Amino acid sequence: MAKYDEREITQPVLLCDAKGALNPDAVGWSRFPLHTCNLSGHFPRKKKWHFWNVLNEDYAIAFTIANVDYLGVGAIQLIKFKDKQKFDGAAVIPRGLGVKMPDKVEENVSLKDSMMKLSFTHEPGKVLIKASSPAVMGKPLEADITLDKPADHETLNVVIPWGPEEFHFTSKQNTLPASGTVKYGDETLVFKPENAYGVLDFGRGMWPKTIYWNWGAFNHRQDGDLIGINIGSKWTDNTGQNENGICLNGKLYKIMEDLDFKYDTSNFMAPWRIRTPETDMMDLTLTPAYENAGGGSGGGADGEKKAAASNHQMYGYYNGVLKAGGRTINVKNAFGWAEEHIGNW
Repeated sequence: MAKYDEREITQPVLLCDAKGALNPDAVGWSRFPLHTCNLSGHFPRKKKWHFWNVLNEDYAIAFTIANVDYLGVGAIQLIKFKDKQKFDGAAVIPRGLGVKMPDKVEENVSLKDSMMKLSFTHEPGKVLIKASSPAVMGKPLEADITLDKPADHETLNVVIPWGPEEFHFTSKQNTLPASGTVKYGDETLVFKPENAYGVLDFGRGMWPKTIYWNWGAFNHRQDGDLIGINIGSKWTDNTGQNENGICLNGKLYKIMEDLDFKYDTSNFMAPWRIRTPETDMMDLTLTPAYENAGGGSGGGADGEKKAAASNHQMYGYYNGVLKAGGRTINVKNAFGWAEEHIGNW
Protein backbone atom coordinates (compact mmCIF):
# COMPACT_ATOMS: atom_id res chain seq x y z
CA MET A 1 0.00 0.00 0.00
CA ALA A 2 1.16 3.50 -0.70
CA LYS A 3 0.17 7.11 -0.17
CA TYR A 4 0.73 9.52 -3.07
CA ASP A 5 1.04 13.19 -3.85
CA GLU A 6 -0.92 13.15 -7.11
CA ARG A 7 -0.68 16.09 -9.51
CA GLU A 8 -3.94 17.90 -10.26
CA ILE A 9 -4.33 18.84 -13.93
CA THR A 10 -6.14 22.12 -14.56
CA GLN A 11 -5.60 22.71 -18.30
CA PRO A 12 -6.55 20.68 -21.43
CA VAL A 13 -3.93 18.08 -22.37
CA LEU A 14 -3.31 15.37 -24.99
CA LEU A 15 -3.12 11.81 -23.66
CA CYS A 16 -0.53 10.68 -26.25
CA ASP A 17 2.44 12.12 -28.07
CA ALA A 18 2.86 12.09 -31.86
CA LYS A 19 4.08 8.46 -31.78
CA GLY A 20 1.13 7.19 -29.73
CA ALA A 21 3.13 6.84 -26.50
CA LEU A 22 1.98 8.31 -23.20
CA ASN A 23 2.42 12.06 -22.92
CA PRO A 24 4.13 12.63 -19.54
CA ASP A 25 2.20 15.89 -19.11
CA ALA A 26 -1.06 13.88 -19.16
CA VAL A 27 -0.25 11.93 -15.98
CA GLY A 28 -2.37 13.17 -13.10
CA TRP A 29 -5.99 13.75 -12.19
CA SER A 30 -8.59 16.46 -12.75
CA ARG A 31 -12.00 17.52 -11.42
CA PHE A 32 -13.42 17.90 -14.94
CA PRO A 33 -12.58 15.95 -18.11
CA LEU A 34 -9.61 17.77 -19.68
CA HIS A 35 -7.86 14.98 -21.62
CA THR A 36 -8.08 14.44 -25.36
CA CYS A 37 -7.55 10.69 -25.80
CA ASN A 38 -5.70 10.69 -29.14
CA LEU A 39 -4.84 6.98 -29.24
CA SER A 40 -3.05 5.71 -32.35
CA GLY A 41 -1.19 2.59 -33.50
CA HIS A 42 -0.47 -0.30 -31.11
CA PHE A 43 -3.01 -2.71 -32.65
CA PRO A 44 -4.60 -4.67 -30.97
CA ARG A 45 -3.92 -3.05 -27.59
CA LYS A 46 -6.13 0.06 -27.89
CA LYS A 47 -9.18 -0.13 -25.62
CA LYS A 48 -12.04 2.35 -25.80
CA TRP A 49 -15.35 2.19 -23.99
CA HIS A 50 -18.32 4.07 -22.56
CA PHE A 51 -20.15 2.27 -19.76
CA TRP A 52 -23.19 3.73 -18.01
CA ASN A 53 -24.84 1.98 -15.08
CA VAL A 54 -28.20 3.41 -13.98
CA LEU A 55 -29.59 1.97 -10.77
CA ASN A 56 -31.81 2.18 -7.74
CA GLU A 57 -32.43 -0.43 -5.04
CA ASP A 58 -34.90 -2.35 -7.23
CA TYR A 59 -33.07 -2.66 -10.53
CA ALA A 60 -30.03 -1.66 -12.54
CA ILE A 61 -29.53 -1.29 -16.25
CA ALA A 62 -26.06 -1.07 -17.77
CA PHE A 63 -25.21 0.13 -21.27
CA THR A 64 -21.86 -0.40 -22.99
CA ILE A 65 -20.39 0.85 -26.24
CA ALA A 66 -16.84 -0.41 -26.75
CA ASN A 67 -14.14 -0.81 -29.35
CA VAL A 68 -11.21 -3.00 -28.29
CA ASP A 69 -9.43 -2.74 -31.67
CA TYR A 70 -10.26 -6.23 -32.90
CA LEU A 71 -13.90 -6.15 -31.79
CA GLY A 72 -16.73 -3.66 -31.40
CA VAL A 73 -19.37 -4.36 -28.76
CA GLY A 74 -22.74 -2.99 -27.76
CA ALA A 75 -24.26 -4.44 -24.61
CA ILE A 76 -27.32 -4.03 -22.41
CA GLN A 77 -27.73 -5.73 -19.05
CA LEU A 78 -30.88 -5.45 -16.95
CA ILE A 79 -30.92 -6.73 -13.35
CA LYS A 80 -34.03 -7.00 -11.17
CA PHE A 81 -32.65 -7.35 -7.67
CA LYS A 82 -35.77 -8.43 -5.81
CA ASP A 83 -36.55 -11.14 -8.37
CA LYS A 84 -32.86 -12.06 -8.65
CA GLN A 85 -33.13 -12.03 -12.44
CA LYS A 86 -30.63 -10.85 -15.05
CA PHE A 87 -31.21 -10.22 -18.77
CA ASP A 88 -28.35 -9.68 -21.24
CA GLY A 89 -28.27 -8.52 -24.83
CA ALA A 90 -25.25 -7.86 -27.06
CA ALA A 91 -24.20 -6.83 -30.53
CA VAL A 92 -20.73 -7.88 -31.72
CA ILE A 93 -19.02 -6.14 -34.61
CA PRO A 94 -15.80 -7.72 -35.98
CA ARG A 95 -12.74 -5.41 -35.85
CA GLY A 96 -14.93 -2.66 -34.49
CA LEU A 97 -15.90 -1.54 -37.97
CA GLY A 98 -18.34 1.33 -37.81
CA VAL A 99 -17.94 1.81 -34.04
CA LYS A 100 -16.58 5.34 -33.82
CA MET A 101 -15.47 6.38 -30.38
CA PRO A 102 -14.84 10.08 -29.58
CA ASP A 103 -11.58 11.28 -28.05
CA LYS A 104 -13.24 13.29 -25.28
CA VAL A 105 -15.51 12.29 -22.42
CA GLU A 106 -18.33 14.73 -23.10
CA GLU A 107 -18.77 14.04 -26.80
CA ASN A 108 -21.66 12.05 -28.25
CA VAL A 109 -21.31 8.39 -29.12
CA SER A 110 -23.67 5.90 -30.71
CA LEU A 111 -23.86 2.36 -32.04
CA LYS A 112 -26.30 1.01 -34.60
CA ASP A 113 -26.70 -2.66 -35.38
CA SER A 114 -29.62 -4.86 -36.43
CA MET A 115 -29.77 -6.21 -32.86
CA MET A 116 -29.10 -3.02 -30.93
CA LYS A 117 -29.16 0.76 -31.06
CA LEU A 118 -27.43 2.77 -28.34
CA SER A 119 -26.70 6.47 -27.97
CA PHE A 120 -25.22 8.68 -25.25
CA THR A 121 -25.87 12.34 -25.98
CA HIS A 122 -24.57 15.35 -24.03
CA GLU A 123 -26.69 18.46 -23.71
CA PRO A 124 -26.26 21.43 -21.33
CA GLY A 125 -26.89 20.14 -17.82
CA LYS A 126 -27.83 16.61 -18.84
CA VAL A 127 -26.89 13.33 -20.49
CA LEU A 128 -29.45 11.46 -22.60
CA ILE A 129 -29.27 7.66 -22.78
CA LYS A 130 -31.36 5.89 -25.39
CA ALA A 131 -31.33 2.20 -26.19
CA SER A 132 -33.41 -0.29 -28.12
CA SER A 133 -33.16 -3.95 -29.02
CA PRO A 134 -35.72 -6.26 -30.64
CA ALA A 135 -34.63 -9.18 -28.50
CA VAL A 136 -32.89 -9.11 -25.13
CA MET A 137 -33.22 -12.74 -24.10
CA GLY A 138 -36.35 -13.03 -26.25
CA LYS A 139 -38.10 -9.75 -25.35
CA PRO A 140 -37.91 -6.26 -26.87
CA LEU A 141 -36.28 -3.54 -24.79
CA GLU A 142 -36.55 0.25 -25.03
CA ALA A 143 -34.78 2.64 -22.67
CA ASP A 144 -35.07 6.42 -22.47
CA ILE A 145 -33.20 7.91 -19.50
CA THR A 146 -32.06 11.43 -18.65
CA LEU A 147 -29.24 12.10 -16.18
CA ASP A 148 -28.94 15.49 -14.48
CA LYS A 149 -25.37 16.80 -14.69
CA PRO A 150 -24.83 20.45 -13.68
CA ALA A 151 -21.86 22.15 -15.31
CA ASP A 152 -20.11 22.55 -11.96
CA HIS A 153 -20.51 18.89 -10.92
CA GLU A 154 -17.02 17.55 -10.23
CA THR A 155 -15.88 14.14 -11.47
CA LEU A 156 -12.84 11.90 -11.14
CA ASN A 157 -10.57 11.87 -14.20
CA VAL A 158 -7.18 10.19 -14.01
CA VAL A 159 -4.38 8.68 -16.11
CA ILE A 160 -2.88 5.42 -14.83
CA PRO A 161 0.73 5.08 -16.11
CA TRP A 162 1.94 1.48 -16.26
CA GLY A 163 4.59 2.68 -18.73
CA PRO A 164 5.07 4.73 -21.90
CA GLU A 165 3.42 2.05 -24.06
CA GLU A 166 0.80 0.81 -21.56
CA PHE A 167 -1.47 3.34 -19.85
CA HIS A 168 -5.13 4.19 -19.32
CA PHE A 169 -7.29 7.27 -18.90
CA THR A 170 -10.58 6.87 -17.05
CA SER A 171 -13.40 9.24 -16.18
CA LYS A 172 -15.54 8.05 -13.29
CA GLN A 173 -18.72 10.01 -12.64
CA ASN A 174 -21.46 9.39 -10.07
CA THR A 175 -24.35 10.95 -8.12
CA LEU A 176 -26.09 11.95 -11.37
CA PRO A 177 -29.87 11.77 -10.67
CA ALA A 178 -31.69 9.65 -13.24
CA SER A 179 -35.24 9.87 -14.59
CA GLY A 180 -36.93 7.87 -17.31
CA THR A 181 -38.19 4.43 -18.22
CA VAL A 182 -37.09 1.03 -19.38
CA LYS A 183 -39.69 -0.98 -21.24
CA TYR A 184 -38.88 -4.68 -21.25
CA GLY A 185 -41.50 -6.92 -22.81
CA ASP A 186 -44.82 -5.97 -21.20
CA GLU A 187 -43.19 -4.39 -18.14
CA THR A 188 -42.21 -0.74 -17.62
CA LEU A 189 -39.56 0.09 -15.03
CA VAL A 190 -39.44 3.69 -13.83
CA PHE A 191 -36.41 5.63 -12.60
CA LYS A 192 -37.02 8.65 -10.34
CA PRO A 193 -34.29 11.20 -9.57
CA GLU A 194 -34.78 11.10 -5.81
CA ASN A 195 -33.45 7.52 -5.61
CA ALA A 196 -31.94 6.57 -8.99
CA TYR A 197 -28.52 7.56 -10.29
CA GLY A 198 -26.19 7.14 -13.23
CA VAL A 199 -22.55 6.09 -12.93
CA LEU A 200 -20.07 6.46 -15.79
CA ASP A 201 -16.95 4.46 -16.58
CA PHE A 202 -15.26 6.06 -19.60
CA GLY A 203 -11.99 4.46 -20.66
CA ARG A 204 -9.28 5.04 -23.26
CA GLY A 205 -5.91 3.35 -23.17
CA MET A 206 -3.33 0.77 -24.20
CA TRP A 207 -3.92 -2.29 -22.04
CA PRO A 208 -1.78 -5.31 -21.21
CA LYS A 209 -3.21 -8.68 -22.26
CA THR A 210 -4.38 -9.63 -18.77
CA ILE A 211 -5.70 -7.16 -16.22
CA TYR A 212 -6.93 -7.63 -12.66
CA TRP A 213 -9.01 -5.04 -10.83
CA ASN A 214 -11.41 -4.12 -8.06
CA TRP A 215 -13.95 -1.39 -8.72
CA GLY A 216 -16.76 -0.08 -6.56
CA ALA A 217 -19.22 2.81 -6.29
CA PHE A 218 -22.31 4.01 -4.48
CA ASN A 219 -24.78 6.93 -4.71
CA HIS A 220 -26.64 7.89 -1.55
CA ARG A 221 -28.86 10.62 -0.10
CA GLN A 222 -28.53 10.98 3.65
CA ASP A 223 -29.30 13.83 6.08
CA GLY A 224 -29.53 16.37 3.28
CA ASP A 225 -26.29 15.28 1.59
CA LEU A 226 -25.78 13.56 -1.77
CA ILE A 227 -22.79 11.26 -1.33
CA GLY A 228 -20.95 9.11 -3.86
CA ILE A 229 -17.72 7.17 -3.98
CA ASN A 230 -15.54 5.70 -6.69
CA ILE A 231 -13.01 3.17 -5.47
CA GLY A 232 -10.56 0.80 -7.12
CA SER A 233 -7.46 -1.26 -6.54
CA LYS A 234 -5.02 -3.78 -8.01
CA TRP A 235 -4.84 -2.36 -11.53
CA THR A 236 -3.63 1.00 -10.20
CA ASP A 237 -1.54 -0.15 -7.23
CA ASN A 238 1.97 1.30 -7.00
CA THR A 239 1.62 3.42 -10.15
CA GLY A 240 1.56 6.72 -8.28
CA GLN A 241 -2.06 7.33 -9.39
CA ASN A 242 -5.43 5.85 -8.51
CA GLU A 243 -9.18 6.19 -9.14
CA ASN A 244 -10.27 6.76 -5.55
CA GLY A 245 -12.45 9.67 -4.53
CA ILE A 246 -15.49 10.88 -2.59
CA CYS A 247 -18.10 13.08 -4.25
CA LEU A 248 -19.98 15.12 -1.61
CA ASN A 249 -22.74 17.39 -2.88
CA GLY A 250 -21.09 17.64 -6.29
CA LYS A 251 -17.56 18.36 -5.04
CA LEU A 252 -14.74 15.82 -5.41
CA TYR A 253 -12.38 14.92 -2.57
CA LYS A 254 -9.45 12.91 -3.95
CA ILE A 255 -8.13 9.95 -1.97
CA MET A 256 -4.38 9.87 -2.60
CA GLU A 257 -3.56 6.37 -1.43
CA ASP A 258 -4.12 2.79 -2.48
CA LEU A 259 -7.13 1.16 -0.87
CA ASP A 260 -7.16 -2.12 1.00
CA PHE A 261 -9.92 -4.41 -0.34
CA LYS A 262 -10.54 -7.45 1.85
CA TYR A 263 -13.02 -10.12 0.71
CA ASP A 264 -13.33 -13.89 0.58
CA THR A 265 -12.69 -15.29 -2.91
CA SER A 266 -14.27 -18.58 -1.84
CA ASN A 267 -17.46 -16.76 -0.80
CA PHE A 268 -17.98 -13.42 -2.56
CA MET A 269 -21.30 -12.97 -0.70
CA ALA A 270 -19.43 -12.55 2.59
CA PRO A 271 -18.93 -8.91 3.68
CA TRP A 272 -16.23 -6.85 1.96
CA ARG A 273 -14.15 -4.33 3.88
CA ILE A 274 -12.62 -1.39 1.97
CA ARG A 275 -10.44 1.13 3.79
CA THR A 276 -7.63 3.65 3.49
CA PRO A 277 -4.77 1.93 5.36
CA GLU A 278 -2.59 5.06 5.70
CA THR A 279 -5.31 7.50 6.84
CA ASP A 280 -8.82 7.42 8.32
CA MET A 281 -10.51 8.92 5.22
CA MET A 282 -12.49 5.73 4.44
CA ASP A 283 -13.49 2.62 6.33
CA LEU A 284 -16.48 0.89 4.77
CA THR A 285 -18.09 -2.53 4.82
CA LEU A 286 -20.18 -3.75 1.89
CA THR A 287 -22.76 -6.40 2.73
CA PRO A 288 -23.68 -8.04 -0.59
CA ALA A 289 -27.30 -8.79 -1.47
CA TYR A 290 -26.91 -9.88 -5.10
CA GLU A 291 -24.02 -11.38 -7.07
CA ASN A 292 -23.69 -10.56 -10.75
CA ALA A 293 -21.16 -13.18 -11.83
CA GLY A 294 -19.67 -14.02 -15.19
CA GLY A 295 -16.78 -15.89 -16.77
CA GLY A 296 -14.79 -18.58 -15.01
CA SER A 297 -14.20 -19.15 -11.32
CA GLY A 298 -11.41 -16.58 -11.10
CA GLY A 299 -10.23 -15.25 -7.79
CA GLY A 300 -6.92 -15.54 -6.10
CA ALA A 301 -5.82 -15.35 -2.47
CA ASP A 302 -3.72 -12.33 -1.46
CA GLY A 303 -3.91 -10.72 -4.89
CA GLU A 304 -2.71 -13.76 -6.87
CA LYS A 305 -3.52 -13.32 -10.55
CA LYS A 306 -5.16 -16.10 -12.54
CA ALA A 307 -5.47 -16.27 -16.30
CA ALA A 308 -9.14 -17.28 -16.46
CA ALA A 309 -11.41 -14.34 -17.21
CA SER A 310 -14.05 -13.77 -14.55
CA ASN A 311 -16.21 -11.13 -12.93
CA HIS A 312 -17.90 -10.99 -9.54
CA GLN A 313 -19.93 -7.79 -9.17
CA MET A 314 -21.49 -7.63 -5.73
CA TYR A 315 -24.45 -5.29 -5.24
CA GLY A 316 -25.38 -4.47 -1.69
CA TYR A 317 -25.25 -1.95 1.15
CA TYR A 318 -22.29 0.08 2.39
CA ASN A 319 -21.93 1.12 6.00
CA GLY A 320 -19.04 2.82 7.72
CA VAL A 321 -17.15 6.12 7.87
CA LEU A 322 -16.00 8.66 5.29
CA LYS A 323 -14.06 11.86 5.96
CA ALA A 324 -14.33 14.70 3.44
CA GLY A 325 -14.50 18.48 3.50
CA GLY A 326 -13.57 18.61 7.17
CA ARG A 327 -16.53 16.40 8.05
CA THR A 328 -16.99 12.88 9.35
CA ILE A 329 -19.89 11.09 7.65
CA ASN A 330 -21.37 7.94 9.14
CA VAL A 331 -22.64 6.14 6.04
CA LYS A 332 -25.82 4.14 6.60
CA ASN A 333 -27.10 1.58 4.08
CA ALA A 334 -25.76 3.20 0.91
CA PHE A 335 -26.69 1.01 -2.07
CA GLY A 336 -23.94 0.28 -4.56
CA TRP A 337 -21.49 -2.38 -5.62
CA ALA A 338 -17.92 -3.66 -5.50
CA GLU A 339 -16.38 -6.13 -7.90
CA GLU A 340 -13.42 -8.30 -8.72
CA HIS A 341 -12.64 -8.57 -12.42
CA ILE A 342 -10.00 -10.58 -14.25
CA GLY A 343 -9.94 -9.79 -17.96
CA ASN A 344 -8.06 -11.06 -20.97
CA TRP A 345 -7.93 -8.39 -23.66
